Order: sequence, then structure tokens, then C-alpha cells
Amino acid sequence: MQILLARNTYQLEKIAEKLNQFENKCGGQTSEVATTLSVRKDLMGVNKPTEAVGSTETLDPAERFREVLSPGYVPVDKRIRYSTDDTVGSLMARDPEILSETFFIDLTDFANLELSCNAKVQSVAVNLVGENLGDARPTVTLLYDGTSKLRSCQPGIAEYVDTIGETATRYGKISRFRTKGRSTSPVATTQGFGDSGGQTSQTLAGLPLASQYTLLIDKNAGKNGSINWSNLEDIELKLEYTYQDVFPEGQCEL
Repeated sequence: MQILLARNTYQLEKIAEKLNQFENKCGGQTSEVATTLSVRKDLMGVNKPTEAVGSTETLDPAERFREVLSPGYVPVDKRIRYSTDDTVGSLMARDPEILSETFFIDLTDFANLELSCNAKVQSVAVNLVGENLGDARPTVTLLYDGTSKLRSCQPGIAEYVDTIGETATRYGKISRFRTKGRSTSPVATTQGFGDSGGQTSQTLAGLPLASQYTLLIDKNAGKNGSINWSNLEDIELKLEYTYQDVFPEGQCEL
């Protein structure tokens, strides 16, 4: 309410000082989590043999995984910058040799996000799984959709929102954000995350963790042409994120 009624920069500065006091007093320490996710098993749920579409042929999980990747469908804003000169849209129009898969991280079905708050990305790394993939250092792009959600740490926030009116704020128990989509293209490993040839990207650091992501592989980019993609069995993500635990009622009263 004070932000809405502020009339000059001095009043906004005083509000910022008060917010810093809240930040130091509310919510306790920020915790960090590092988890390794299998795109095929954990995010796609491809764990058993399946029948090929329009055929009686049975595909093992790795074959089904490659089949899903091969259409190269990218359901994000095609204006997202992919490289210095290219957008995702221009890449798709120019090069059909791409692999992609989209997945969601949601507040209700991922790790501890349902019982914690303020979960934000810290870093991400990529590892390709499969035998005889090749010795090259591949590049895998991760696209961040920009539509995201964040759970508030503030108890009773619904009452605060009712006080000022739902149309006056976008914040609530779960706040929804729409930012510009972005991409990160780290060097991936092929022998596990202990391989020094990989890279941990912090491009998405500070963004809400709960969002839609798309893995995009341009088979002609960099050293990707030296990878035997027909042997790809899975893609692993090493995801690091931060969160806070919900604090008790009254802790934020100054």
C-alpha cells in the first residue's frame, strides 16, 4: 500500500530500507539444493518399452527417447535469442537437424517445492548418457520459457491481497511472472558430471525455478557433428536451486 501511495523518490527509498529490514528478519537462512535429474526417466517418464506409433514394433526406453526428441518441436517464443545472430525461430527455419524436449518443473510435484518458498534457480549443468557417443565436447541449449511461479514465504498473504484489492497487485500465495525468455548453452559432459570438460551455467540464476524448460540440440553446432546421436540414451541435468522455509506467524512484525 505504501508503494502505491508513494509520491516521490525519497518515500520510495524509505520503503526500500524497510524492505531490507524485512529481508534480514523474515524467512531465516536460504538453503541450497543440488539434484541430478534424468530427462528420460524423471521428467518424461519413459521407463518401459513401448509400441511405435502405427507399428507393432516395440521400442526400448532409449529408442523411445530418441523418437520423442527427433521432431525438434520447440513450444516457446521463437524470438528468444539462441546465438549472437540467431533466434530460435531462425534456427528452426534454417536447420531441420535439431533435437528438443520440453518439460515442466511445478510447485506441486517437484522435490520440496510444495512445502517451501521462494525457490529460485542457481545453476544448471548437462550430461549426455550413452555408449560410444564420441570424444567431442557437445553443446546443449536450455531455453527458459519466461512464464514462472513463485510461492510466497509470507503467512496470511491472501488477507493482505484482499486488503489492497486483487487488481492492485500480482502477488499472492503463488505469484505468477512473465519475463522475457532466455537461453543458456553450456558445454555438456559425456562421462558424468565429474568430467572436467563440462560447464556449470549460472545464466538462469535468480529466476523462479517453477517454469517450462526446453532442451534444444543443434546437431550442426560446434562439435555436435562429431557426436553419435543415435547412441544417445538419456540426458541428465544437474540442477542447483535455493529456497526458504516458511516462517512462523508474527516473525516479520517490526
